[in-house]
Amino acid sequence: MPVIDGQSFNCILRTLQNINLAVKVFVDEINRPHISHEFSSTPPSNGNKLMPNTMLMYLKKLGDSFPIGKIYHSAEKEGERFFFLNLGITEIFLHIITWIDDPNLFEKLLHVIESFLLKQGSRNLSAAKTILEKQLVSIISLFPRIVASSGDWRLRLLEAFTTAFRNCEVESTHCLAYLAVIEEMMGCLGNFVLKPLHLVCLPAQG
Repeated sequence: MPVIDGQSFNCILRTLQNINLAVKVFVDEINRPHISHEFSSTPPSNGNKLMPNTMLMYLKKLGDSFPIGKIYHSAEKEGERFFFLNLGITEIFLHIITWIDDPNLFEKLLHVIESFLLKQGSRNLSAAKTILEKQLVSIISLFPRIVASSGDWRLRLLEAFTTAFRNCEVESTHCLAYLAVIEEMMGCLGNFVLKPLHLVCLPAQG
């Protein structure tokens, strides 16, 4: 992988942010109840059913190139840049996580999310802490959906989430974001998530 300079990094990052916005709008439009079937129990048209496959087809090259760079074998600054870009790609795919049928891509996404949460839980973050924190709200807000789809990764992700939450400063606005996510998981996912969440979080008390 060639060296990525600051200008190239910023350009790629902005491109990923635009793709992320486009995918989010696309998904929101699909999920929005339309007048034609708002009061009907009729299932969506075949066109709507094909939309997820179309989106995945457009994003295939992005998925094939993920994760970008050898983040564990680069200089520290360059490794961080690759990590940020991989977070940007992850955020894009999180909008369509329930549509992904490629187990290899799915596992790579979960690995990046786990690494991201563990970085948030680290007391020794680099000068890039501010950039990482900007990614936190968007990814954390989707965490209940991630956990619900994570299968064998569920406990690992909950442990990483707990580590990040334990190290979140009480006065931080992110603390409220964590609490909102916990409340949503408890309310929407019930015992399916409550049992592992209870086991992971208990040691934090006391």
